[in-house]
Amino acid sequence: MEKKDIDSTIIYKTLFKLLNHDTRNTFVKLNALISDLGEGAIKDMISDSVRELNDIIESSQGFLDGKKRILSIYDMVSELTITKNKINLTNHDRIHFSNDPKIYLYAEVSELFHHAILNIIENALKYSPPTEVVDVTIKRIDESIILTVADKGIGIETDQLEKIFDQGYRAPEVIHKYHGTGTGLWITKNIICGDGGSIDILNNKPQGTIFRVTIPAFHTEDLESSMDIVIENYINDPVDLDKCIKSVKTLIDMHAPPENYHYDSLVFSNLLNYVRKERRNKNESHFKEKLLEVKSKNPDGRTVLIVDDSSYVHYYLGSFFCELGYRVVDYAENGREACSLYSKYKPDVVSLDITMPVMSGLEASEKILEEDPDANLLFLSGLGNHRGLIDTIESKLGDKTYSILTKPFTIDKLEESLKPFNLQ
Repeated sequence: MEKKDIDSTIIYKTLFKLLNHDTRNTFVKLNALISDLGEGAIKDMISDSVRELNDIIESSQGFLDGKKRILSIYDMVSELTITKNKINLTNHDRIHFSNDPKIYLYAEVSELFHHAILNIIENALKYSPPTEVVDVTIKRIDESIILTVADKGIGIETDQLEKIFDQGYRAPEVIHKYHGTGTGLWITKNIICGDGGSIDILNNKPQGTIFRVTIPAFHTEDLESSMDIVIENYINDPVDLDKCIKSVKTLIDMHAPPENYHYDSLVFSNLLNYVRKERRNKNESHFKEKLLEVKSKNPDGRTVLIVDDSSYVHYYLGSFFCELGYRVVDYAENGREACSLYSKYKPDVVSLDITMPVMSGLEASEKILEEDPDANLLFLSGLGNHRGLIDTIESKLGDKTYSILTKPFTIDKLEESLKPFNLQ
């Protein structure tokens, strides 16, 4: 790593530590004010939002310091978005994804782990002919999770296999054909090894390369003591937890796991993931009632379809559209739903989050324009008018009219972003 990169990392770590430290008193103050509120849905939502904000700051610190968390490797990989064209991995026409039952595929890894896997997959696409498919496979073998990425690209000479992870090394045959720095795989290996895993390379005969990542499956010695972690962080009623444990055990039994699997670990890791999702669903349930209220406003206004994987965005963006006189015809949580609802409603405007599960906003925009070349597309992104984002959009949409609304947004910014559509 170059000195300037080391200096930048130190600066960012210092800033995040300061942010984490200096906000703690503010969170104490907020929690004190929340405790004075009357019991009810509003108090629960505010409390959850404050906790989520604190989690975001701690997660940012963990991103730099390698803080680990238990997650489903299947979910992590299936939700990856290929950087170049913003296409979800499971929808990419050049990627074939297969796996063991995902119930066995939990590991304890850092926030950086998915970037390492994404780098391997994107390299496979980059160094393979555009007509060839990359195979991504996840299996569990004994106490390890094995992730393989196999391509049919240019391959790596046998005498170079040991060098490929060296810092700054680039194979002679790629230096003049492909742009790169020779640090990507070096960083990737360090991340994977830092999480207790390993990575190796095999020749994919007759042509191509196989990258194989091995990571320890999550393991806990005792289910009962591990439940304390879940109770403390995710659930208030132990009775509900007992019900969840029975459900997860039943699900695992249905898959008839081999005897050498750690049963307690499987139950705990799946239960933790389940409870996290339940908490998130509870946080959003109140907004879903509000969404119906928003849809009932401005029956004669211009129409908008709102597409985002967050009910919070549905509500706040929908409220702003209503204040501007629009009628929200419906909400979608991913690009696939958006395409179906666009065909149904033909709205005056469709707002599309760039990054979503199942199908991204950019993928959906292409399909919508095939049906309606005059569609008005409003993209939501945290990147704003970043040159790279604009280049990606224009490479897909050409000269079609579109606009970008930067998160976080205000009603004034929304109104400004709608001007290119000339709908007034």
